[in-house]
Amino acid sequence: ISSLSMQYVKQNFSEGLNWRPTKEWNLGAEYGYERYDWTQADVNYTNENGAKVYADWKPARAITVRASASYSERRYGNYDYTDYVANLQFPQGIVGPPASSNSYFYSTAYRQLFIDNRDRAKVNLAADLVVTTGLLVTPTFKYQNDKYNLNNSYNVVNVNHNVGPGEEGLQESRSWSAGIDATYVINRDISFTVGYLYESYYQ
Repeated sequence: ISSLSMQYVKQNFSEGLNWRPTKEWNLGAEYGYERYDWTQADVNYTNENGAKVYADWKPARAITVRASASYSERRYGNYDYTDYVANLQFPQGIVGPPASSNSYFYSTAYRQLFIDNRDRAKVNLAADLVVTTGLLVTPTFKYQNDKYNLNNSYNVVNVNHNVGPGEEGLQESRSWSAGIDATYVINRDISFTVGYLYESYYQ
């Protein structure tokens, strides 16, 4: 068995536009691109394109509201666990009884969530409220939905051109959270913060 060290080269590109139509509003939009070139991983590369819009609203000195929404799509080039990982990790093949020869490998239909195709949608909301001098209250809300678009039907042609079962792995990860923080500043050196956060996950 040969030990493998997963490696990657990461490249990023982003561009943004910010606009302040009035002193109360700050608006923006961003585009981002991210690429990973993988070595000794199940895929050869992944590309991700994403867009984000955001808005900050400050109707009064004591109130600031921030909101953002984003969407991104990640796609891999070629997914081939056998050639990229298994054949390197076991260069001489498996020696042993046929009944146990496959126990070293995981299914070629399995898709790992950190390199699999993924559509991601996110929404973030937050507000800063100055209740009184020195007391800041910040409610927050976040939502995220990741869909992995697995082809889990049967009779899928795999990388070895054999007909077999469809792809396996995480199909969806959905979460949301809501919370509130309160910070009280006594002086320049002392402040107290308390907070509560509730999170819900579905996978």
